[in-house]
Amino acid sequence: MKLKFILLLFVSSSMYSQILNVENLRIENDVEGFSGGVELNFNFIKNTRNIFTLNSSLYAQYRYKKHLALVIGNVDFKTIDDEDIINNETFHVRYNYDIGRFVILEAFVQAYSNAISNIDQRHLTGAGPRFRLLNNDNTKLFLGTLFMYEYEKEKGGESPIYNRDVRFSGYLSFEYKIASNLSFKSATFYQPKLSQLNDYRINAFNTFSVEIVKNLELNITYILQFDTFPVIGIPTTQYQLLNGISYTFK
Repeated sequence: MKLKFILLLFVSSSMYSQILNVENLRIENDVEGFSGGVELNFNFIKNTRNIFTLNSSLYAQYRYKKHLALVIGNVDFKTIDDEDIINNETFHVRYNYDIGRFVILEAFVQAYSNAISNIDQRHLTGAGPRFRLLNNDNTKLFLGTLFMYEYEKEKGGESPIYNRDVRFSGYLSFEYKIASNLSFKSATFYQPKLSQLNDYRINAFNTFSVEIVKNLELNITYILQFDTFPVIGIPTTQYQLLNGISYTFK
């Protein structure tokens, strides 16, 4: 319990972030009431410079009968030779309503900024059905088909650039329990602009987790981002390899 509160205090002080994998943070159980946790990912590189990166997420959800509310705060923090830099921040709220054995209705809002990708603001709101394709003790498979409105402010040279678009947001989420203490999670998001289908984004997350004690896991996560029309000066493909820990309370 002491560890949980230390981690909660640390992450809640930095509550705001988009490379956000909601599916990895969602807790799939039927227990009513509160549950949640914290996740910390970090890397350290030492060459001609000392580079330390930390990605932290705080998440909490409340389930009551057919209703589920989920809140996530995420921040990426980087230090280069003792100079502090915040790369991106996200705040996400999602609501689910279970209408049957296979179908869940969900809606969400999200605020995001990313200094590295030159995105000053990106606000999203969307809704659509989530399909429960497979759900047993060892394997879970979900398909999401949502539509979302996106408001974006890019950092420009002399003046900022504004984008207002409607996108489809489809995702496939998969979780497999390899052993009692070893699991694999994967989630892939596809987000094309409806008015220009060749303008799309793909975000893929793959995580191996090892439970070292009850509710405390070591994680290795690979993240791949592809954007056919990124902000000017930003590459179409970006990726991250993260090592970290997560603590969950249910």
